[in-house]
Amino acid sequence: MKDLNDLIPPNIEHLNHLFKTALKGRALETGDAFGLEKAKKEADLAKRDAMNGKRTLGALERRRGARSSAARQEPPPGARPPSAPNGRPAPKKPIERPHKPADDLKELPEAEVFFDKDMKKRKSVRQLYRKLEKTKEWVENNYYHLPIEKQNAGLVTANPFWADYARHDGDGPFFSTHAAECARNFTEMMFALAVLDLPFKASEHKSEIEGRRFKLEPGSPMIVYHKEIKQANVADEKTPILVSQNFFRHGDRYRHVNNERFDKYVTDEFLVHTVYGCLVVITNPTSSRQKLDVLLQVPRGAIPVLNGQYTRSLHVDLQSYRTWTAEFYFYFPAAGDNAHYPVHVAKNEKLIAFASPVKLHVVEKPTKIDRTSWDFISQNGTEDQVISFVKENNLGRVKLERIAWRMRDKAFFTRVLQLLDRRHAYNHTLWSYSIRHNSLATIREYLQHCNSFLGRCGSYIDCKLLTIDPVIRKSYQHM
Repeated sequence: MKDLNDLIPPNIEHLNHLFKTALKGRALETGDAFGLEKAKKEADLAKRDAMNGKRTLGALERRRGARSSAARQEPPPGARPPSAPNGRPAPKKPIERPHKPADDLKELPEAEVFFDKDMKKRKSVRQLYRKLEKTKEWVENNYYHLPIEKQNAGLVTANPFWADYARHDGDGPFFSTHAAECARNFTEMMFALAVLDLPFKASEHKSEIEGRRFKLEPGSPMIVYHKEIKQANVADEKTPILVSQNFFRHGDRYRHVNNERFDKYVTDEFLVHTVYGCLVVITNPTSSRQKLDVLLQVPRGAIPVLNGQYTRSLHVDLQSYRTWTAEFYFYFPAAGDNAHYPVHVAKNEKLIAFASPVKLHVVEKPTKIDRTSWDFISQNGTEDQVISFVKENNLGRVKLERIAWRMRDKAFFTRVLQLLDRRHAYNHTLWSYSIRHNSLATIREYLQHCNSFLGRCGSYIDCKLLTIDPVIRKSYQHM
């Protein structure tokens, strides 16, 4: 599981999305379990009162003054009410009372009887057509609302959460900080919740807020996502890269450490009749747009390949704070020391930057051999070295077909297949040698992966070498 997880390159944008989503996990909840919202409102009110204290007191004083002036304008007790223009007292406004429609109440039962007779007449009419419900097809399945064709190995795939679960020894509860990464589908989410040792119902948590400090004492296991601001250390020196070039071997460009990929540049010696590439990187660290002319050239004594040219000039419109890259490929037909005219960058017909010139040492046979690489061990190493390499390295990055010529030896064949079986790795080419060695168990495994052969064996068969179950192979389901 660790090897499968290491094959996945880190996706920083996706991890940031999951983290931000987890931080907003309680955004839709109406309750305030930890009292954070209450404390925030109290702090905002206290801050608002402190800033607007004087204005609040002034507003109260103005209100009191307005009340006192209004009280002075009220008429004294026993004063006569205001008169109409003719000297008589103003008429009082009539009081409106709700009208009771007695006649309507008497007619209401007759209307009900009329409509009731109409409904009886409608029921007596024969219904000639009735719209049927949609036809439904019921299918047996083992997963919740998933047809059998979607119940495959791609339903739950490798990720850091399952790598943590595979490393768990079973002693004590299981927790993982990568729980949010199991969100691809409903099945994966339910599987993750099933193995996490979180309670179905959380106990009461004790929280305390003192000013800007929040203290939480959980009553049961919980997953907490938090965000904080820390001071960053300033780098000792800044070396912005303007122009750089590096050489690499075509087909053997990178090396991997866990799930991180690193460039494997060639600096010491180059082999004849071997394709190499040159990576050119130009960076604009300024805020101004740059219109540049770039000159590329293969090393002296080399022949360009893969639609390359001996010399090429390109016009590059490089925006601010952007990087431009280019690659070209070549090979050396003969050994020797060959100088290389590096990449040159010009602006307005004036040279502004160039890479460091180098001299490439070309040999017919390498003097420095990476004896730890799979390319060397698979072809020149001993059987024990091959077994050790297969045991210690990530098989997802190993081309196991390169040791197929060794599988003619039955003892070595048995050792390799037993090791691959323990590591849950299957290779169709290596398993095909089971027919040469007449190994019944491995022949059965090999034939199970021969789809073209299985298609000619019918829908069902059960013998010593092959078993075809249409239910297991998902070619049949009961509906």
